[in-house]
Amino acid sequence: MGEVDKARDTRLDRDVAIKVSNAQFTERFTREARSVAALNYTNIGHLYDGRTRLADRRSDVCVSCYEMLSGKLLFQANRTWLQPSNTS
Repeated sequence: MGEVDKARDTRLDRDVAIKVSNAQFTERFTREARSVAALNYTNIGHLYDGRTRLADRRSDVCVSCYEMLSGKLLFQANRTWLQPSNTS
């Protein structure tokens, strides 16, 4: 649904994850942002900001700013779950 990139919040001097999506996903994007904002768990990054329009220009993108978490990507951490079981 969107691309996630690492960015730097220069105002607060911290690394963040920026998720950018096309405007065609605005409703889904908003639902996702509300869901993430309602969660509080150590392995889920906090949502710092979410916008469907950028203030400095007219654009057809949605942008969310999340807490940057370090560690393995989900598909790397759960690689063993994806392996077929060796049952005989």
